[in-house]
Amino acid sequence: MRTPVLKRISTSTSEHGETDSETEPQVDPSEGDQEGAGGCPEDEHPVEEVSLPQHPLNHEWTMWYVEPDRAKTWEETLHQITSFSTVENFWSLYHHIKTPSQIKVGSDYCLFKDGIRPIWEDEANVNGGRWIVSFPKSATAEMNFFWEYCLLSLIGENCEHSIDLCGAVVNIRLKNNKIALWTADCTKEKRILQIGKQLRNGLPTNAGFVLQYLQHRDNMAQQDSPLTATYTL
Repeated sequence: MRTPVLKRISTSTSEHGETDSETEPQVDPSEGDQEGAGGCPEDEHPVEEVSLPQHPLNHEWTMWYVEPDRAKTWEETLHQITSFSTVENFWSLYHHIKTPSQIKVGSDYCLFKDGIRPIWEDEANVNGGRWIVSFPKSATAEMNFFWEYCLLSLIGENCEHSIDLCGAVVNIRLKNNKIALWTADCTKEKRILQIGKQLRNGLPTNAGFVLQYLQHRDNMAQQDSPLTATYTL
């Protein structure tokens, strides 16, 4: 599998999603009045709207957000943010939401193919599993980078086994944060291992991060018991 190659799209927004004031020249209303009275008709040079080209993705994707609320069930805390199907719309979304390290403890981000809900019981997920890695609270930069890496691996679909990828989840928790990439079929060993090897490329080599592959059916059967990894990289 190759490294994701999708490039960032240049935008005029700040990291907080607000328009950069330096790109928006301020006009004195009095100047506009004087110019209009001076004789140049406003419609002499009409402005034409330019439609920028869009680069379609192979699939439509949906971003979800889980906001912690003990008074609600987990599914009631699951909120759909938006769906997108082009490279430009992905980067627009990505630059307008907080990074994983900025959201509240107990929150999750989930990105899944359109039509797949981010739950083990979904028909597309029930026979699958996930590659998962834990990050200490001090490793915010590594976590944010790996989350972006996973998203590009998903939507870029630049590998022969991309059809097996369902989505990705980042969990922000009190002690450790976790990122998982979900696959559709836990019995396809060769494909799972190749996907895992690409994921390792997004992790620092000397930081001691461990990738483990867990099966969803084990989670459903042993929710209160420690799980044994099927594969470890």
